[in-house]
Amino acid sequence: MLRNQVAGAWQSNPIIVDGIMYVTALDRINTKPPWNVEVGDVNLACSVTMAPLAVKDKVIVGVGGREGYIHALDAQSGELL
Repeated sequence: MLRNQVAGAWQSNPIIVDGIMYVTALDRINTKPPWNVEVGDVNLACSVTMAPLAVKDKVIVGVGGREGYIHALDAQSGELL
């Protein structure tokens, strides 16, 4: 399976989108992920191919597929808002 990974950043911490359905934050010091969130459903042919957009304390990701939608995540906890 091909994976399309794109990245953004929040407070110098990388935020990675795996191109399928996960958004993962990385700690810039130890590179361990403080959170990893599933934002799509592969059964619905969802994919995330755009870089995440960090705005203030939120991370915005667009999910495409049969039905497109946008998710906002808390940048510190990864909680869906």
